Amino acid sequence: DVGTVDSGGLSSVRLDFSGVAVLYSWGAGLLLIGGWGLLLTLFVVLELVRGLSRGAIRAV
Repeated sequence: DVGTVDSGGLSSVRLDFSGVAVLYSWGAGLLLIGGWGLLLTLFVVLELVRGLSRGAIRAV
C-alpha cells in the first residue's frame, strides 16, 4: 500500500515522489556548489603543475 498526500484539491501526490521533488527543488543549488567546487579544484591542480621551476609541486 502506497500512502498519498492529499492537498485538498483534485490531485493527490504519492509519498514516494517526495524524493524527486527534493531533487528538483535543491538541484540548482547543488549544481552551483558542485560547479564551484570543480572550478576550484581545477585552479588548484593547474597552479600545482604550472611551470617546472615556479610550480608549488617542485617543493614537494
